[in-house]
Amino acid sequence: MMNVKQILDQQLVADLKLIPHESKNTSFSGFSYLYQQTIFVKVFQVKHKMETEKKVNQQINQRYLTDFVIEPAQYVLVMHNLDLEDIARPITPDLASTMGEVLSDFHREVKPFAGINKEIDYWIMANETLTNISASSFIIHLQEILSYFELYAKTIEQDINRTSKHVIHGDVGLRNYKIVAGRICLIDFEKVKIGPVFLDFTKLFYQDFRNDQKLKKAFLRGYQSNQIDWQISKVTENFLLFITALGIFSYTSQIMDTNFEQVGMRMLADVEQYLSQQ
Repeated sequence: MMNVKQILDQQLVADLKLIPHESKNTSFSGFSYLYQQTIFVKVFQVKHKMETEKKVNQQINQRYLTDFVIEPAQYVLVMHNLDLEDIARPITPDLASTMGEVLSDFHREVKPFAGINKEIDYWIMANETLTNISASSFIIHLQEILSYFELYAKTIEQDINRTSKHVIHGDVGLRNYKIVAGRICLIDFEKVKIGPVFLDFTKLFYQDFRNDQKLKKAFLRGYQSNQIDWQISKVTENFLLFITALGIFSYTSQIMDTNFEQVGMRMLADVEQYLSQQ
């Protein structure tokens, strides 16, 4: 029985090389004699993620070549290969500003499409996420915080509805910013959805910027180049920060990732500081 690489090599008339990646998807690259060029192949376990990645790429570039299904239920997306270059650290304020401009352009240019995910009811999502976190004493504390935010549900929902008019990336981080032909761009669009644009700032600010205020201000200065309405009340900002932290804790309760868990803890600490001042 042929493995995934062998199936792809046969179908694409290629000799592909596996690209190591931290996501659950499998990626390959290599020269295809069928397309007479170097291709990038991404194999998804979920059809919707493949379709989302495909539709965003079709909107903003000419990378898409084809897609197909291989057994057992794996969804293959084939694209032109890009010569990607990582962004070197340290992140400077000028670089942070450019990253803000790039994300702002993404929010402005990408339009909703058939089948795109939309953020579900945040209160339901928060309670469902809490069920995935195993430490009972920690859950009680998180439930108390959620109860506080529920007192301001009307304000929070108004802010979220007002700032959810754009397609957001869903996984903005330094690893998804790359240099292509001398320009900084975003990649990996499988988590794209419609939601409040502030959600696209949270992990970047806390994971890659480590909450550096100079970098955050520079990023937002660049982001405002398209005058997108992103600003929300402090209570909504902290609620969305809390929701993001819950998602991280849910993930790290199933997959051990101490560094990522610490990102969530830094978010939670800022939420707790905000609550202590109310």
